[in-house]
Amino acid sequence: MGAGFFFYTPQHPENPTPPPRARGGAGFRPRAAAGRADAQFKGAYGHQVRAYLDLLTGLEDHPDSEEDRRDAMLTLSAMVGAVLMARAVDDPELSDELLTTVAAQLKQDRSRTTAQQSE
Repeated sequence: MGAGFFFYTPQHPENPTPPPRARGGAGFRPRAAAGRADAQFKGAYGHQVRAYLDLLTGLEDHPDSEEDRRDAMLTLSAMVGAVLMARAVDDPELSDELLTTVAAQLKQDRSRTTAQQSE
């Protein structure tokens, strides 16, 4: 997939600027302790994750396919994981590397998928 590379910038860990539809959501404010949260938090978090998955899946050519749903899950997980780690490390170079590497890989995967669909 790769549709989610829209917010990957080296400045993101200190100054996140997600698109308007994404502001304040679960994917951009990951909570490492979410698994230990109360039911209300988990419900809200789950709702937001489903919304992001729907958004990412909707960007695909076949938004109802199981493959595109799996790709959306992988993309969202990579995006959130990269941001979480980039924010947590004390090395700005490593933080930048995490963000740019994941973004580049998502873009490359998206390009590869698009090329295969064109064949």
